[in-house]
Amino acid sequence: MTKQSDASSSEPQKTAELFAGLCGTVSSAQTTWQLLRTISKVGQLIAQKSSPEKLQDDICQLLVEHGGYCMAWIGMTSASGTEVCPVASAGISKQHLEQVASNANDSPLSCGPSITTIHTGLHVVIEDTELSQHSAYWHKQARQLGYRSSIAIPLRNHLAIIGAINLYSPLPHAFNENEIALLFGLSATIGFALQQCKEHEQQNSIAQPYMHNESFLIEAQHIAQMGSWELNLENNELIWSDEIYRIFEITSSKFEASYEAFLQRVHPDDREFVDRAYSESLNNQTLYDIEHRLLMPDGSIKHVVEKCGTIYDSAGKPIRSVGTVQDITAKKQIEEALHNQLAQERKHCEQYASALQESKDYFCAITNNAMDSFFLCSTDGQLLDINKQACNTLGYSRNEMLDKMLCDIEVGITSETLLNIWAILEKNQPYRIEGVNKRKDGTVFPVEFNFSKFTLGEKCLVLGVARDTSERKQIEEGLILAKEKAEEISKEKSQFLAHMSQEFLVPMSTINGFAQLLELENDLKASQHNDIKHILEASDQLLQLANKAKDIAKADSGQLHIAIEPTPLDPIITAGISLLEPAAEKRRITIVKKYDEEIWVAGNGIRLKEVLVNLLSNAIKYNIDGGKIIIDCTIMPDDRIRLNVTDTGIGINPDVHAKVFQPFQRLNNETYYPVGSGIGLVVAKKLLAEMSGSIGFKSTQGEGSTFWIELPRSSIAEL
Repeated sequence: MTKQSDASSSEPQKTAELFAGLCGTVSSAQTTWQLLRTISKVGQLIAQKSSPEKLQDDICQLLVEHGGYCMAWIGMTSASGTEVCPVASAGISKQHLEQVASNANDSPLSCGPSITTIHTGLHVVIEDTELSQHSAYWHKQARQLGYRSSIAIPLRNHLAIIGAINLYSPLPHAFNENEIALLFGLSATIGFALQQCKEHEQQNSIAQPYMHNESFLIEAQHIAQMGSWELNLENNELIWSDEIYRIFEITSSKFEASYEAFLQRVHPDDREFVDRAYSESLNNQTLYDIEHRLLMPDGSIKHVVEKCGTIYDSAGKPIRSVGTVQDITAKKQIEEALHNQLAQERKHCEQYASALQESKDYFCAITNNAMDSFFLCSTDGQLLDINKQACNTLGYSRNEMLDKMLCDIEVGITSETLLNIWAILEKNQPYRIEGVNKRKDGTVFPVEFNFSKFTLGEKCLVLGVARDTSERKQIEEGLILAKEKAEEISKEKSQFLAHMSQEFLVPMSTINGFAQLLELENDLKASQHNDIKHILEASDQLLQLANKAKDIAKADSGQLHIAIEPTPLDPIITAGISLLEPAAEKRRITIVKKYDEEIWVAGNGIRLKEVLVNLLSNAIKYNIDGGKIIIDCTIMPDDRIRLNVTDTGIGINPDVHAKVFQPFQRLNNETYYPVGSGIGLVVAKKLLAEMSGSIGFKSTQGEGSTFWIELPRSSIAEL
């Protein structure tokens, strides 16, 4: 039964200090353990029966050296009860102590901590001298003396509060609930001990002081959870202090103390070890100093530290052992909690490190297999890291690349350019340039360089991603050539179309004119009149086709000029319906108007009629017999007018929607609807474009189609 050695007792503290670096919450447990050890030492100090003055000085010294506080002082109340007079201190000079005590007594804001705790019987904590309004009066002094928080605890004997204990810590928020509770217990022990010392000095007899010393020794042992024992090796008589009975949870009247009875309370797994250690200490005349477990009647386990020395006779025979037993179960629980928490934190750290490594591996795999070159450089352009593609593309090894500046790689970047790039990146905006990279062999190639700001810890870096655009440039150059060639062909086509249309119009007009003259003859047979009718219909169709082709050629060459003016829609719609009404009636198709007749648009009436007639003609042509056509108008949000022509016809196959506005496309309807050139909608789109308009459609096969045109809204007031 021994007390833990200095080396072993410091081990839990080292563990706590290590864990505190990983988790801030452990510092509280470490402080509690440190304070418990200090309280134990105070209990031992009290048992030495010192004078009140020495006891007070030694207690202050212990609190500073072992309690972790930077200053400690004890003050007693004056006769008037309005001041606290310092009687002992540690960690502070006498001059500074007088200043601190003065501030602790009173301040311009309110009563100081010491007077307040004496008057109220409650503790007073200043959490942070830099922030607390209560401590603003002496925060300068606090900085000079090096403390950030303090506590004042009432010091009382069994009758009344006699003073205060003042402790100062270099850390803010240093006093938690557990520590404050322990400090109250310590204060009560000190007050009791001081009272005992005072009574001891007032007594003249020998027995009375001894009784008082014994009582506060018992109290001190209880506070420190440390009991004392004595074993007479000649008669095997074992004497325990009251605290040992409490530790072993045994009633003294029901227990016959002996060495064998003691061993029965030791944990079965530790009995041989304890017995051997004690026997070896007797045989070797060494100190008995071990830590072991106790098994309680309810099955619970306690941990104790035992220490003893043995007295030998002149022949070297051991005759009496005297020692102590200290309950360290709470300390063990704290150590176990710290160990478990540390293990958990280590596990989390290992998992985090594994995840970090995995993330790093993924990142390296992605960058090294990317088709683009990655450059990580400092703000002055020094290359810090590159990916595999950068080395392969430029022909350098990795080490060669890391000796380069960015301007050695990118022809278009200078130190001045880099400053401009960084100025933009500092605003968290990306930067992109079309540049030229230079290979190790001196050849160059075009790249697209994208730069972004990259933060690594506290460092600000530049991440550049370069993509070889050689192939894209070749494709672009090819597209430009193809475009120029297509434009040239289109120009030639437009010229040919315009010339052909003009040449075609002259003979067709002549044919049409002679056919009209022949129709006026009265002596023609019925079959001849029918032939002339076919000639006129065919020539009219060809003339319309030639005019449309001429319009397309003019639009493509920019020679189609249309006068724009405010135009009412209703007269144009009415005229178009009148022109096509016979064809609609022939197939029993109903045409319905649903719109405000006062709608005006900015356009050309003649060209609008041409477009509308084309839409109505298609709606009749591709409708069903007995079908319906609805014409309505909608005012769009951008102050434009949309004119809708909706039919109940066959609709358009979704597969050919993209070809609707391409020239000479009949959309596979030639078999059923042979009449038509396939350029009507093309002409309509070009005419509307010249009037700042647009055209579109939506269609459901088997249900019908809606073709719409949009034009800027206008009014009669703009005429």
